[in-house]
Amino acid sequence: MTKYFYLLLLLLASSSSLLSFSQPPQMFNYQAVVRNSSGALITNQNVSIQVGIKADSVSGTLLFKERHFVTTNTYGLVNLKVGSGTVVSGNFSNINWQTGSKFIEIACDVNGGTTFTVMGTTQLLSVPYALYAETSGASGVIGPTGPTGVSCLSLNDAYNGCAGNGSGNQINVLNNKIDIALPASSTADQSMALSIQKGSNASPAYGISISHQQHGHGLFADMTNTANTYSAIKGILRSNNTNTAIHPAAISGIFDGSGCGTGVWGEITSSAATGSGAGLYGMASNNNFGGILSSSSYPGLNCKTGNATSQAAQIVSANSSFTNPSLQVRGWTQMDCSPSTASSILINNLSSEPTIATSAAQFGYIGTNSYPWYYLYYMNAIQVSSKETKRSINYLDKNLLELVIADIDKITPSFYKYNIETDSFMAENPSKYRPQYHLGLILEDTPDYLQDNTFSGIDIYALATLNLAGVKYNRSEIQHIKHQLENQTLTDFGRVQMNGSSIDISFNADFISKLDENEIPVVMITPNSPNVIFYLKNQTSTGFTLEISNASFFEFNWVAYARAHTTVNETVSYETRISPEILSNIRINSVLKQNQRRLMQRTHENLMELK
Repeated sequence: MTKYFYLLLLLLASSSSLLSFSQPPQMFNYQAVVRNSSGALITNQNVSIQVGIKADSVSGTLLFKERHFVTTNTYGLVNLKVGSGTVVSGNFSNINWQTGSKFIEIACDVNGGTTFTVMGTTQLLSVPYALYAETSGASGVIGPTGPTGVSCLSLNDAYNGCAGNGSGNQINVLNNKIDIALPASSTADQSMALSIQKGSNASPAYGISISHQQHGHGLFADMTNTANTYSAIKGILRSNNTNTAIHPAAISGIFDGSGCGTGVWGEITSSAATGSGAGLYGMASNNNFGGILSSSSYPGLNCKTGNATSQAAQIVSANSSFTNPSLQVRGWTQMDCSPSTASSILINNLSSEPTIATSAAQFGYIGTNSYPWYYLYYMNAIQVSSKETKRSINYLDKNLLELVIADIDKITPSFYKYNIETDSFMAENPSKYRPQYHLGLILEDTPDYLQDNTFSGIDIYALATLNLAGVKYNRSEIQHIKHQLENQTLTDFGRVQMNGSSIDISFNADFISKLDENEIPVVMITPNSPNVIFYLKNQTSTGFTLEISNASFFEFNWVAYARAHTTVNETVSYETRISPEILSNIRINSVLKQNQRRLMQRTHENLMELK
């Protein structure tokens, strides 16, 4: 009958009992109950248990394995001291309990042998305390009191005395976040209070200092109660300042970056049909502005509206057209899409041509996967493709070409129509009328490297390159086949009956035409007449002469072997057959290319200076 090993309890030893050891024992207690498949206890029976300690996960690295040969009691219970069994692998004393999660794997042989069946793997939710303490590096008595006798059970003691004054001032959050909860049952109305009693006008102090060195928010507040009418972040400034050149603020924002940004960002995402809201709201009384925007280098803006349903700024033209637009801007126009310099769009002219460009290279989209353009008409489409714009370049070798060809074999072109297209003409939407099919690819049927970085569209340049890779691979295969055909062994053969002492044999004309110049084939003679003495008197690239010396009749078979001549690979000669005028427009002189590039760069730099 199949028997199962049930995991009941881990780490029965308490930390207080282990603390009594001057030298922490290299083991911890473990209990389990053994039952059969019917749930009945297996009592007073010899069983074998194998224990493994793994790092980080159920399938993590095995750090230690041991075996215990024990006997269940009348309750089917076994007691183990993990770390004291027969070692199979690893060293129990070398396990670093301080870092990472640890998992215990239990295997059992209910017959007491060594045929173990793994019953389960469970995380050790509490690290054996004494073992952790031994590897933690602390000195003195480890436990309820620190080396100076100060209790370690409060935040104040952890900072001031548990391991030395000020040593407990840092918390490394390696797993889940730190939660400070203020439950409804609490008698307090604040979850955390800071009291600052130092700081001067010359050297102000901070209540909370946040240094965020990666991407994200330095401070994030989320008010989840939809009925809440209070601010997510509130600041009160009680100042009697009368200096009009200084503007202390309850909440201030300073952008100190090297690009474009904002000191305070306000945004509203509510989609309510009624009510009024604002991304940034400023209200003042008496002779104060609701909001002030000023700049030492750029024009400031003071914008206000008293109509809750109106825009803060509105530009309207009664007869808007390209000659009378609602807004006309002469010179360069910059639209900042986000605080980053790279996310600005420039409308300008380059070499007297209207140009829409980004303020930094390698940034921006025209349309998105959610909002694509229906049609795109163009005369030239240029893919930026120089080496300096790319990284991790891997040229396609034979193996990568094989991969590409295999992917091409999997791609299935299809006919289709887009959902927005209509099958019949509609006067109100004529541009979407599409009587014929498109021919193209389905995104899900294409390799990942043909898709964009959101895996929602196909990169046309990548698709064209895929076709080029396929052509290159096929051409290589064709060249290889041609080479094999050209270098194959040629044969010519025949069967002859001769009367007389000599006969001339000529090779087949096609055989001769495939020979390299002055190549003489190898001829093999197979006699069909016995006891005839023969030899080749003469041999050339066109045939041979055979003579016999002791008979007047001779019948034989002959075979001639030779290699087919190889064709010289003409890699450059075709260029000599092309008109120099045409070739000069195909192969551009490298100096001319450099000069043209420098000219365009200088023109762009001059326009930037004028801006």
